[in-house]
Amino acid sequence: MIIRILLLLFVAAATASALSEENVSQSLDGAPGGKLIVDVDFGTIDVSAGANDKITLAAHRKIDSDNEAQEKEYLTSAPVILCTEGNTVAIRARRQN
Repeated sequence: MIIRILLLLFVAAATASALSEENVSQSLDGAPGGKLIVDVDFGTIDVSAGANDKITLAAHRKIDSDNEAQEKEYLTSAPVILCTEGNTVAIRARRQN
């Protein structure tokens, strides 16, 4: 009987949590001797050199909490922004407020 109760509690806890993920992948023009700025709150960013002075960016963010609406709101309030200016590439993902 105790095992059934624990199993039900485990199943209820597992279904109560939400999981929001976001993946961004983009290829940008780069140049030798360029500068990379990374300014993010959380997540992983993989940057690799490609052929013909290309920079390949792959960003992954994942939030796991018990409130899916708050997860989505956070990802929306801190979008992944990529910009290039001259030979500088900037990757930013910070909350606006």
